[in-house]
Amino acid sequence: MTTPLTTPLLLALPLGVAAIFEDPKNSNINFSIIGISIRPSYFVEVGKAIRDGGIAIEIDPKLAQGDAIYFFKTNKIVLKSYDFNDLLLCALIIHEGVHAINDIKKRSKIATIDDEVAAFVAQALYVRGHGYPASTGLRLTDNTDKKKDAVFQKAFLIADLITARKSFWQEWIDLRAAIKAVPDYAGSLATPRAYKGIKK
Repeated sequence: MTTPLTTPLLLALPLGVAAIFEDPKNSNINFSIIGISIRPSYFVEVGKAIRDGGIAIEIDPKLAQGDAIYFFKTNKIVLKSYDFNDLLLCALIIHEGVHAINDIKKRSKIATIDDEVAAFVAQALYVRGHGYPASTGLRLTDNTDKKKDAVFQKAFLIADLITARKSFWQEWIDLRAAIKAVPDYAGSLATPRAYKGIKK
């Protein structure tokens, strides 16, 4: 069950999440592959949908699916906690924003695995765009799970190839395989995401 929000938080939380999607530093999150296009302007659309009430923002400290998730059937992003100074949490929100983009664009035929690959790549690009180049060695998680870490490192590799304007098709395939190798992720891949757009 989500936690009831006090009036100040009820107002501030959606605005804080919307601001993450509207951040000008997201200009580097710009790529296309196999019919999927992710553009900075699409994140702005997500921010607008939040401000307009088309996408709800909720807090659930007992969220079982991770630290954040986008529920496409009800058009809401649920966070386990919130700290908008936490770069990695903001990157995760961007990850969920990719799913929201695909919902807004009604990409009902998108393969679930490619929906996830695009989200991880955007997550890595967000970190890169906020001043953490490869030389910093920053990880997307402090988890010691080697399979999960492999997902993040392959996502960073694609992010760096996109930044260098180089081909990344083989790396995309490799990231697909890495995601499928993680039990926590693989379970969600079996559920089709029939994105039909957000309710206005």
